[in-house]
Amino acid sequence: WLEKAAQKQHVEAQYLLANHSNVLDKYREKQDFHGGAYWLEKAAGNGHAVAACILGSQYDYQMKNPKEAIRWYCVAAKLGDVDANSRLGHLYYEGERVQQDYKEAIKYFIEVVRQQDDDRYYFEVLDAAKMLGTMYDEAKGVERDCVRAVICYKIAARHGSWKSLYRLAEMYYKGDGVLQDYVEGYAWANIGASKGGANTTALRDEIIGRMTPEQIAEGQRRANELSKSLGLPSK
Repeated sequence: WLEKAAQKQHVEAQYLLANHSNVLDKYREKQDFHGGAYWLEKAAGNGHAVAACILGSQYDYQMKNPKEAIRWYCVAAKLGDVDANSRLGHLYYEGERVQQDYKEAIKYFIEVVRQQDDDRYYFEVLDAAKMLGTMYDEAKGVERDCVRAVICYKIAARHGSWKSLYRLAEMYYKGDGVLQDYVEGYAWANIGASKGGANTTALRDEIIGRMTPEQIAEGQRRANELSKSLGLPSK
């Protein structure tokens, strides 16, 4: 019945056949059923986002066919598949099997970050937000945009990026692209230190050396405030 549904272009049936074809082998001994690869491409072609991404991965890693890999990743990305958007972002950022194109990479990373409130994509969002923050910060593919860099670093920090916590603290401490603010710099460094980041701890101690006792107290208050709003631990 699953095969009959797939023959009638039921896309979920096609996807199930593609992923569970080995389980159904014993039922196929006396009949001319199609194999898993056939149904995977059918499901992908009929708009199944995960199937399209899996097909892209097969062309990418197994068959070493970048043209087909990109084609199917793009199909999956347009259908909203987060993994496909993430993979395309990295392919274009690194120039891996395609011509390096930072603007394209940014486009795909943005689509991943749009899923920041979906816990299923926690690590994908962390990675994409960190990549975007760096690209806006270092003017890769765009003019330097510290406002967007800070926004992306904060998303990445909320998802556990130590590098982003450090960079936020450094930007505010040095006034790099933002107004210099020892209190804000200390707050981000304090949060990073509470997560065990040695470099961030050293930066926090350096910032403290330039602060008054009143500023330190305000920085601690600000760190607690940030932690509550972002769901991060602090000292």
